[in-house]
Amino acid sequence: MKTKIYYTIPEFFVQTSGMSELTYFEPEKLTKNIPEYVKKSGYIHCSALLPSMKNIYVLKAPISLNLSINLKDSILESEDLNKAKNVLNMNDLSNESRVIQFNFGYIFFSENSIMLEQSHPFLHINNFTNLGNHVYGEYDISKWFRPLGAGFVLKDDGVVNVNIKRGEIYSYIKFKTDNDVELVRFEMSDKLHKYKTSCIRFKQHNTPAHATLRSSYEAFLYHNMKKRILKEIKRQII
Repeated sequence: MKTKIYYTIPEFFVQTSGMSELTYFEPEKLTKNIPEYVKKSGYIHCSALLPSMKNIYVLKAPISLNLSINLKDSILESEDLNKAKNVLNMNDLSNESRVIQFNFGYIFFSENSIMLEQSHPFLHINNFTNLGNHVYGEYDISKWFRPLGAGFVLKDDGVVNVNIKRGEIYSYIKFKTDNDVELVRFEMSDKLHKYKTSCIRFKQHNTPAHATLRSSYEAFLYHNMKKRILKEIKRQII
């Protein structure tokens, strides 16, 4: 039995970021993206590793981008500053917090209650992992609808150079279900954009104490958002 996971690359994010939808990669299974240097080690045959890799997918950067961040003065510099500002969230960034977030705009949703777990790409070494540690997080993708970011705690606290290449893996996501997963892509629509915006604004316009995941889920279910979103997603399946 397979569990369907619906996903999209929001058209509206593509428009505002100046990127092309054609640059994006489909989420791919980690088992198909294991680095050669890991395959040559005994680790890949570890009985503790293989079961844990079930339903782990990798997300790849859709663009190449070079930029520099001055943490002390919160200054961002890049040859393509507009694109850098759209894909990099620097809210509250400083040399004290040292946290940045990449926004590449994937959205995942499910009919059944499934936790999406996001974590550091621990088998890979690249420009993303050289920056620092990917922030861990998880949420129920049947009870919330918004783009998935990717936060990193930076190793350095001065001037940080970010040099990413298109196709580099920046994040692992795991769908926590015993069933196999079937990814089903859908197109974003005006209605889905409105629902996504409602979720984002709910978090923005509430104090941290009132914007917990529990309160977010409760508001989502109270307003029957799951039924409305699923109905529209099924109309937009590619």
